[in-house]
Parts: sequence; C-alpha cells; structure tokens
Amino acid sequence: TALAGGESAIALLILAGVAEGLEFVAGAAGSKAAGGSFRSAIGAVIGGVFGGLLAVVIIPFVPVLNAILGACVGSFAGAALLEASKAQSAVEDRLAFYRRLERVGRGAFWGRLWGVLLKSAIGVVMLVVSRITAWS
Repeated sequence: TALAGGESAIALLILAGVAEGLEFVAGAAGSKAAGGSFRSAIGAVIGGVFGGLLAVVIIPFVPVLNAILGACVGSFAGAALLEASKAQSAVEDRLAFYRRLERVGRGAFWGRLWGVLLKSAIGVVMLVVSRITAWS
C-alpha cells in the first residue's frame, strides 16, 4: 500500500541519518578514547571528510575502497595534527609527545574504520527494509 511505502521511506531516511552520524562520531570517539582532546576529535571528523574526498581524486581507479582508506587516513592525520597544535607540556619529552600523537591518530583511524563498518551494516538493514517493502 501507499502508506507502507511512506513508512518504509521514513524508516530508510532515519536509518541513513543514523548511519552517517555514526560514521562521523566514531572517528572522533576513537581519538578521544585514545586520550585525545576535543580538538583532536574535531580534527578526526574534518580530516575524515577531506581525506575521503582527496582519495577519490588521487586514487580514482579503486572505487569505494579509495574513499574508505582516505577517510581513515584523513581521520588519523586530522586528529594528530590538531592534537599537535596543543602546546606540548613542559614535563612531556619529545618522544612521548610523538607517541601521544600517534596513539590519538591511530584511535581516530580505527574509530573511523569501525564507523564505516557500522554504516555498511546499517546499509544492509536498509536493503532488507526496501526489499521487504517491494515484495509486500
């Protein structure tokens, strides 16, 4: 019926919004979980967007995977760079400082990757919802 189609369209829109939100938040949460600042979380989100877009331009011959890899590497770079923009504490030596940047960047990378995987799982749910609607 027309009502079932409208209800499933709303469900698909909600699922798409949740999937996008999860992907963005996951990179930021990964950097925060690794000990990063709020600044590194923002860097993970911004870096992920720019990294994904840049990778599509630089590596156009590997569709989909280029954007995923670019978003993860961009999240790493963005989180590490913005974490580095904070002042190094006087008690922290240079090696510890670089290790912290690497840890925060790695957290953003893995967080973003988990976000992409969760988004893909939600995409499968969306496919199932649309198929059920089409067949009923």
